[in-house]
Amino acid sequence: MADGLTGWLHVGRRKSLASFNHASIGIGSAPHLGAEMFMSAAKVSLTHVPYRGSSAQAISALIAGDVAMFFVGNSSAVFHVQAGTVRGFAVTSPTWINSLPDISTFAESGLPGVDNSIWFAVLAPSRTPPQIVQTARRYRQSGGRPRLPEYACGPRVRSAVKHARATRGVSGEGLHQIPQPH
Repeated sequence: MADGLTGWLHVGRRKSLASFNHASIGIGSAPHLGAEMFMSAAKVSLTHVPYRGSSAQAISALIAGDVAMFFVGNSSAVFHVQAGTVRGFAVTSPTWINSLPDISTFAESGLPGVDNSIWFAVLAPSRTPPQIVQTARRYRQSGGRPRLPEYACGPRVRSAVKHARATRGVSGEGLHQIPQPH
């Protein structure tokens, strides 16, 4: 097995990366865009293999050896990396992730242009009953705070959440943070 991302690329180039592929959870998804950033920074081309739905199918394909790589969120990756069913070569954030301290960043691996840090907003249809919206607002106003598991996010996500709390939402985008009740 190749040692780290650089070794993986070296083996891939020797075997012709055209035969290598990458999984995603669909065209335009965060894993797909992460792979596109990686290919652009590494100046390689991999075949895109989109799977429908969640990352479960794509991770299963990676474990089975049907695909060579998959850009996946921390909450899905940590368990598999720690269990040894997959290998983590690099993280797309500019800093290490506490739950995966042995995995370097892409920048440390020689590919500084790969940064696929994302955040999520909780949205509801405009027809959501007012009592549900009011319950969520009351929770937020009472000081309720979502608990972010250590494995699920890195420093940039924590910083974004802290900023959103301090500014009472992402007002520039017309969005307001409404934590989910526990």
